[in-house]
Amino acid sequence: MEHPTFEAAKICPKCNRPGEVRKVAPAKNMKPGTQIHFVYCVTELCKWYNTPWTVQTNPDGSVPPPRNHTGEDKIYQGFEGHDEDARHLVDILKRNAIAETEDNSSGGKGYEVRR
Repeated sequence: MEHPTFEAAKICPKCNRPGEVRKVAPAKNMKPGTQIHFVYCVTELCKWYNTPWTVQTNPDGSVPPPRNHTGEDKIYQGFEGHDEDARHLVDILKRNAIAETEDNSSGGKGYEVRR
């Protein structure tokens, strides 16, 4: 596959109009000087309006061909304690839903917000 130019890579995949670079960040775990450009569609009638896609530029300014990452391992790693916090929140919401439909000892509907 031929390597696209940066201008070609900025074209919206949905409406084929030029996008706008709004953020540039260094690429992690890649050769120093490699950058990731966050490009947004600015065509209001496009279904990708204000939706970003990324374009990588190598240190020499070249743009590697697009790659479909479907099916590859995800890079995201969770944060310590987030899973437990989420389980705890779900438990509270379940107890609150029950409390909303049952009378408590004071005769009214009750809500629980303790941790």
